Amino acid sequence: MALKSLRRFDVQAKVSLIISILGGLGAVGLIALLIRNYKPYLGAVEYKRDGMYATVFLLSTAATMLLSAIGLVMGFNSAGQRRNNMQGRSWAAFFLGAAVLAGAFICFAMFWVLRMPMN
Repeated sequence: MALKSLRRFDVQAKVSLIISILGGLGAVGLIALLIRNYKPYLGAVEYKRDGMYATVFLLSTAATMLLSAIGLVMGFNSAGQRRNNMQGRSWAAFFLGAAVLAGAFICFAMFWVLRMPMN
């Protein structure tokens, strides 16, 4: 039971890196959704008003932001602790979580500014 305790900083380092990577996969999905529906001749992200695109995009954005924030906080919490022998993973999770969170904010802002619902 003690091997899987989140109180241990080395376990936090592993878990935070995994969570940050999952957030990164979510960010890649957000980028794919934006590219799929971006129409360069309109300069807008086009989607059907009564479709599921906006809902899926916004829920994916929220999940990505949540995962990256958790990875960022856990990575920061476990980094610099004496009993953590996986400092590199902690710092990698921290910086990856920060980058993914920034990317998710940028994707959300692009969607919000460039959205064009169609009938």
